[in-house]
Amino acid sequence: MGQTNEFAHRMARKTIKLVDESGNPVKGKEVSLRLVNHQFLFGCGIFDTIEVAN
Repeated sequence: MGQTNEFAHRMARKTIKLVDESGNPVKGKEVSLRLVNHQFLFGCGIFDTIEVAN
């Protein structure tokens, strides 16, 4: 069987095209990206089960 990535549902491929003010492709430059927002709503359901566990 082939290997599967257990985190595949959390990843996506994206293409980013860097251009200058004139629309020309930027080449040979170092780029740094930082995630500032995400679409995953964090939460925890543990508090719903505490009464059952006690």
